[in-house]
Amino acid sequence: MTYQGYSYAWYYDGASSTNYRCSVYRRTGCKAKRFVTVTGTEVSGEHEPDCASDVRRPIGSSPTVVDWKDRMLLATDEIGLADVTLTPKEVWRQIRDKFYNDDGLLVQGASKKQILGRLYRTRTAHFGREVFGRIESEPLCSVRNRPGLKFFHFRFTYYEDEVQHRVIG
Repeated sequence: MTYQGYSYAWYYDGASSTNYRCSVYRRTGCKAKRFVTVTGTEVSGEHEPDCASDVRRPIGSSPTVVDWKDRMLLATDEIGLADVTLTPKEVWRQIRDKFYNDDGLLVQGASKKQILGRLYRTRTAHFGREVFGRIESEPLCSVRNRPGLKFFHFRFTYYEDEVQHRVIG
């Protein structure tokens, strides 16, 4: 869970609330905790100065809790397939900036590990395990500064003893 730049890790499910603590508490000794109830959230303790350097202090009323995990995973699929030139780190940054930037929301979403795993699985399912599947698709198969001209003049795929072979030229 991420809220106002701080990342919280789940540690306990109670009868009336779910409890989270600062995700870097083992490294920094931070004692900040967040209790999410049905009616809203409560905070216990202050964050240590070295938890996150670029954090803003909470301002205003209690935040709205949203579960955007499914939206984040679908957005990962869209971004990962729309532009195959993006590295996994760039895809993660786009997802993070799109979903975790609102200070008024307490986002329960996908972690970086889940996003990257989803990206790898989606690209593998769409393009295949070999790199040829990716370079045969736009924009990697186009000749630079020549719109409409493809790098490959022919592509041929065939199977021999249940092994897929490609002839590209």
